[in-house]
Amino acid sequence: MPSGKKKIKKVRLTKEDKEKARKSAARKALVETGQHSIPTHKIHKNKKKYERKRDKQIPEDDE
Repeated sequence: MPSGKKKIKKVRLTKEDKEKARKSAARKALVETGQHSIPTHKIHKNKKKYERKRDKQIPEDDE
């Protein structure tokens, strides 16, 4: 009778893969807590506020 359990394969990560995973996890945590401001374009929870902010940064010429 076969059991319903699947064998889990162990995967060996290279040093570079481990470092990349650690960096991306740390960056993702900073973004979620709002401490990292560079990729804020991905998170537009308050679109109205974002639109006002953009309008202030790009003044239109009335010529």
